Amino acid sequence: MLKEVRNLEASKYYIISELLKELEPSQSDIEIINKLIAKEFAKVANNNLQIAKYFSSDINGVILEVQQGLRYGENPHQKATFYKTIDAKDCTLESKDSSS
Repeated sequence: MLKEVRNLEASKYYIISELLKELEPSQSDIEIINKLIAKEFAKVANNNLQIAKYFSSDINGVILEVQQGLRYGENPHQKATFYKTIDAKDCTLESKDSSS
């Protein structure tokens, strides 16, 4: 079963690479594809981390992704950001728009 999962994952990237060859995507298309690929690799990294934690109590870590920007940092010159773990459901903090 693990081999089938690996083949499925590999086929996703093969399909994307073939589409890129055929479509000659614009720069914005490439940026979107890169974000999707990065998100997939983050999921794989998180899965690998969970497996490593299962087999060894010496391993510790967490994979985070940016959830939203915040209005204020600890210091005025710093930008504040709210993070969530990669496998957590989307959540937001109630605050005013960070662009104000």
